Amino acid sequence: MVGRTPDRPLRAAGAAASELLARELAAMNPTAVVSSPYRRAVETVAPAAGRARSRHALGVA
Repeated sequence: MVGRTPDRPLRAAGAAASELLARELAAMNPTAVVSSPYRRAVETVAPAAGRARSRHALGVA
């Protein structure tokens, strides 16, 4: 990830894709959502964790 920083946010297209992912994952009834601590990863899984009311754990980057 040359030139990228851990605090880089999602773009609009990424945010829209994360909402689609959240809908797909909700059908699987997850009990936990795990991501890297990088901001983009957290923003990607946040809608899924919120919809499923599951625990969100940060993984090791």
